[in-house]
Amino acid sequence: MLIDVPDYHFPPIAILLKKTWFRIYEFIVSAWPILVLGSLVMSVLSFLRVDSLINHLFEPLTAIALGLPEETGVTLFFGFLRKELTLTLLSEALGTEDYLSVLSPGQIFTFVTFVVFYIPCLATFTVMKKELGLRLALLSALSSTLVALLCALLVRLAFTLV
Repeated sequence: MLIDVPDYHFPPIAILLKKTWFRIYEFIVSAWPILVLGSLVMSVLSFLRVDSLINHLFEPLTAIALGLPEETGVTLFFGFLRKELTLTLLSEALGTEDYLSVLSPGQIFTFVTFVVFYIPCLATFTVMKKELGLRLALLSALSSTLVALLCALLVRLAFTLV
C-alpha cells in the first residue's frame, strides 16, 4: 500500500511575520498587565506585611513538605491567576532573578514540578466550572494538586538521594 505524500511548501514569510506579531501582541496585551499588577500587588502586600501571612499559611506545603523557602507560598497563591507567570512572581518574592543564589537545583526542580501539575490557572478553572459544574471543577483542582504534591515529593526525594 502506497500513500502519496504531497510536497511540503514553506509558508510565505509575510504570513510567518504576521502570525509572530499576533502572538507577541497577545502576550504583551495579556501577560504584561498581569506581570505589572502582580508585582504591584506583591509589593503592596509586602509593604503591609500580608505576604508573610500568606507565606505562613502555605508553610506546611512549601517549607515542610516541599522543602522550599517560605517566601514561595505567596508565589503559589498568585500563580493560580496565571501559571506561566509563576517564575516571574517567584523572582519578585525572593528579591532576585538569580534563583541559584537562593534555591538549590533540587528546590528549583521541586518548585517547577509542583507548579506544572498543581491547580489549573483561573481561566482554565472558570471554563471547567462552566462545563463541568463547581463540584467537578473543585474535585479536578484538588486531584491535580494532590498529583502535583506527589510528583514534587518524588522529585525532592530523588534529589536527596543523589
